[in-house]
Amino acid sequence: IPPGLADISLVIFLADNNQLTGTIPPFGTSSLIALALQTNFLSGALPASLTNLIFLQLLSVFNNNITCIETGFGPSPASCIISPNPYLCVAGCVPLISAYLGTCPYPCDLNPTPPPTDVTPPTLAPTVAPTDAPTLSPTPTPTSPPTLTPTPSPISPTDAPTLSPTPTPTSPPTLTPTPSPIAPTDAPTLSPTPTPTSPPTLTPTPSPISPTDAPTLSPTPTPTSPPTLTPTPSPIAPTNATSIPTLSPTPTPTSPPTLTPTPSPIAPTNSTPTPVNTTCPEQLNVLIDFYASTNGANWINDANWLLGDPCPNIWFGIECEFNASRGCYNIIAIVLPNNNLTGSLPNSLGNLQQLGTLLLSSNQIGGTIPSALGTINPLLFLNLDINLFVGSIPSSFGNLVNLIELSLGANLLTGTLPVELGNLISLELFSFSSNDITGSIPVEYGNLISLINFIGQLNSLTGTLPSSLGNLVNLEQFVFSNNNLTGSIPQSFSNLISLIDLEIESNFLTGVLPSNLSSTIQYFLLNYNQLEGEIPAYIFDNIIDFQVIFNRLSGPIPGSLFTPTLQTFRASHNNLSDVIPNELSTAVALTVFEVQYNSLSGSIPDLSALVDLQILHVAYNFLTGPLPTINSIVLNFFDFSHNNITGSIPSSYGGLAGLNILIGEFNLLTLTISPAIGSLPNLQTFIFQRNSLSGVLPDSFASSLSLEYLDVAFNNLTGPLPDTWTASSRLSQIRLNNNLISGTIPASLRNIPALDILFLQVNLFVCIQSGFGPTVAIQCDISSNPYQCGNSTCIPATIFGNCVVPCATPPPTRVPTTRRPARPTLPPTRVPTAPPTLPALRRPTTTRPTGF
Repeated sequence: IPPGLADISLVIFLADNNQLTGTIPPFGTSSLIALALQTNFLSGALPASLTNLIFLQLLSVFNNNITCIETGFGPSPASCIISPNPYLCVAGCVPLISAYLGTCPYPCDLNPTPPPTDVTPPTLAPTVAPTDAPTLSPTPTPTSPPTLTPTPSPISPTDAPTLSPTPTPTSPPTLTPTPSPIAPTDAPTLSPTPTPTSPPTLTPTPSPISPTDAPTLSPTPTPTSPPTLTPTPSPIAPTNATSIPTLSPTPTPTSPPTLTPTPSPIAPTNSTPTPVNTTCPEQLNVLIDFYASTNGANWINDANWLLGDPCPNIWFGIECEFNASRGCYNIIAIVLPNNNLTGSLPNSLGNLQQLGTLLLSSNQIGGTIPSALGTINPLLFLNLDINLFVGSIPSSFGNLVNLIELSLGANLLTGTLPVELGNLISLELFSFSSNDITGSIPVEYGNLISLINFIGQLNSLTGTLPSSLGNLVNLEQFVFSNNNLTGSIPQSFSNLISLIDLEIESNFLTGVLPSNLSSTIQYFLLNYNQLEGEIPAYIFDNIIDFQVIFNRLSGPIPGSLFTPTLQTFRASHNNLSDVIPNELSTAVALTVFEVQYNSLSGSIPDLSALVDLQILHVAYNFLTGPLPTINSIVLNFFDFSHNNITGSIPSSYGGLAGLNILIGEFNLLTLTISPAIGSLPNLQTFIFQRNSLSGVLPDSFASSLSLEYLDVAFNNLTGPLPDTWTASSRLSQIRLNNNLISGTIPASLRNIPALDILFLQVNLFVCIQSGFGPTVAIQCDISSNPYQCGNSTCIPATIFGNCVVPCATPPPTRVPTTRRPARPTLPPTRVPTAPPTLPALRRPTTTRPTGF
């Protein structure tokens, strides 16, 4: 990926499923909203600079060779997929699991090495008579007191289980270890004891625990046969004992005693202890219910689901946190975006009372959204974008006072917006775009003081914008395009001091624009409304996109809008007047300038410094003067038709290598057409009818391999036509009628394979070259020329394809060139409000107006 891409103001960068290599450059632009680089061969580390992309809604870099994550990485897109990748889950390469990674799931928690499942049973080691023993309780006439020495352990002996007395057995005694919540590596090792001639003696081993802390053993009778200590299988590892068992007094038996363990906090089943550190039971049942309800067998990835325990066995997409007080794991996150989940969500999800993140975007889950989710108080992130949910937004969500993100876009939701959501004072992102929500925006939403992103485009909202929204001083993005909102934009919007993105396109807003808006605004999109009055002289420090097309705005265009950061300016189909500001020349980052269908006058300012300009549309105004100097080699569209432009087409335009469409019909242009124009490598459309162009049509137009539409009718072209028209031409229309072209119509016109229209009438042709006859032309008119019809060497006696037989038509009559037709009245056109299949990443694409 060229490093230079990180320095331009990209909005969307999609390059997935390619063969890109190298590293991800540190994208520095703040306007990027979608970055999709999945399924390539990218390596290195995820750059921390992605955290600075405040508009980022999609980050997808899975299926690459990325191994590390830079410290400080933590973007907050609505959808973040950074796994699978071969991350090196070690310190210095991937931050610790406690590190904040924004809305991106921690990658090393998805496929770590599972804990050992096979544990070696403990064995009982032979005991040897000690030389020094701790004080023991009285025993019946022992030869020496038994001594117990604890093994090293960080846990005090008070945590050990107590062994209760057992009845007199008739067979050797058995010692069964008690299951314990102690880690498997901390278990004691016991092995069988040899046959003693005296009561068994426990041999001390080195220990940091003093002898005074050792448990007291009860009196043990003299056995007639050696006791056998048989261990029971246990998940406790054989080293590093954490506690010493305390033996209570036992009666004098006639045979060796049996030591029976005290019941464990976790009840055993079929003599096999329940593993410690497992998922809390009620939460395990919820996950099993969730798997069945969303057809888990058909998921794209259901690794480890229903196999063992969710947390130790690491079920795909599940994140856990140990609850020390209960000795089990809580489910804190379910992250399964784009995983082919279907079916519906079970109400039992409300039992996951420690859940902090529920991310299920880009699936096909239907049914209603369970209102029980509104009872999960710790919930921070809830993203159900791009699914098939129906019904209304649960009012119980108003109880989620800790919620930071609520994303419900691109579903089939109906109903109105719950007023209870006005209680969510921690909410930073609220998106419900591309649904069918009706009603108005509740006044109570002015209480969402933490709100940063408020997105509700492509719905059926009605009513006015509440002035209480002016209280949202942290609001950066307000997007409510394609609704049915009415009324004016509240003057209180001037209080939105953090606002960056204001988009209310395709509504029925009326009135005038607010006189003052925050200088922080970068995106100002109010197209397709009924706004009136003048455009205020806004001072936007970093404006990028300013669009107000199809309104009823009048007055001049403020020069203050043309800053060095401006990239798009669209104000067509209004009633703007006065001149185009000279400040346009200083907007060096400008790529789109559209002001067609207004009443602008004066000349077009110098555009030589606008080297990134791609679209220049100034048609249907009253512009005068010569054409401006243009140096942008990326310019692909220039339409200045229906004005009063004078002079010639600058020969320097022959250097605009990227030009596709050049339209200048209905002007006052004179002089000749430069051959360099016809040689433009990408020129497709050249329309200059109804001017006063003179001279011959350059041969470069006949040899062009890109030209599709050539219209220079109603001018003063003279001389012969180019003799050779290439068979590789893509021309579909040639309109050269009503000129002064003379000589012979060349037979090579027959070679053009895609030619549909050929108009050569009302010129001064006298002959037709033998072999002429473009049979594929649907419309062909070569009449009204002064042919030498009696000269067989000049007019061959052959069929002329679909063309009108020239000698059967009356002599030519020159039709005078007429000026522009009456300006058409184009009422604002509403953009369809039906939601698309998938929502726009930042804003919906509006259809280009008819004048284009």
